[in-house]
Amino acid sequence: MTQNAKAGQEGALPLRPAATFFGAPTGDIEDLGDGKVAVAGVYCDHFSAGAPGGRYAARQIRYTSAPAAQAVPSSIDDVIDLGDFNVFPLEPARTEAVLAEQCEKVMASGARLLSLGGDYSVSPALLKGIAAARDGSIGLIRISSRLDLSQQDAAETEGPTRPATTARMANIVAGGLSNIAFLGTRGPSTIEEVRRTSASKVIPAAGLAHEITQSMSELRAWMSRAETFYLSLDADVLAARYGSTALRGASGGLTKDQILNVLAALEGMPFVAAELTGHLPNLDVAGRATTSAFAEIAFKLVELLRAGNASCH
Repeated sequence: MTQNAKAGQEGALPLRPAATFFGAPTGDIEDLGDGKVAVAGVYCDHFSAGAPGGRYAARQIRYTSAPAAQAVPSSIDDVIDLGDFNVFPLEPARTEAVLAEQCEKVMASGARLLSLGGDYSVSPALLKGIAAARDGSIGLIRISSRLDLSQQDAAETEGPTRPATTARMANIVAGGLSNIAFLGTRGPSTIEEVRRTSASKVIPAAGLAHEITQSMSELRAWMSRAETFYLSLDADVLAARYGSTALRGASGGLTKDQILNVLAALEGMPFVAAELTGHLPNLDVAGRATTSAFAEIAFKLVELLRAGNASCH
């Protein structure tokens, strides 16, 4: 080796550590157990029909949350970044099966699970694995602007469709729609969808925005029917459009602070797993503020799962 090469090697800067969720340590299934919260990314938006971008949400949340790790509680040793779940972008049925299998393994370890990223197509798969680990005995709280209770997709080979998302999830939960609560709904719904929610608890966005205390009190009373819960949060519950600098409550959508208030009101409930899907990040620097807001929401979900750990033991 030449003298110049040696000097260059000695003066080389150390490699920057990989960004992780909230600055948490990385790990694998073997590192999980009771009291742990596993956070995994989902790189999948391949069935979104014109709304791509959700596959990048996990990456961007890692980038925005890791440098600000000092802004979150220092004791995050109970949080582990599992990396990204395996997916098969061109094979919806295989992707659903492998996502469900991975979720079931995480739950079998005794840990709680938070999945970040992806689109509506992954929600039934994630819930399927969680419910399998709980023998189907689990309630579902779905925070989304839409009911998505249309009939099942006509052909599984064509891939999942947005209007049937919650209908597919209802077939996974024991008790079906009677064990599902809808929060944040707004805008038009078909007569068929509204009729199907007769056995469910539905709190529209207006109720959460203006009567959150009463709404959450009603929800807690309704939720007593299930022992554990899965929390599904779709980014569309925020404004119909959220820009690169701020989240606004336009068109009936909830603001970031309102979402955080809703999640705070749910603290102490026995959540065993949660998901945050539907965030389409702006990959430029200007989009950092928006993704930072979702990182804040994501960490609140971690706190809910921590509290769920305590309430389930």
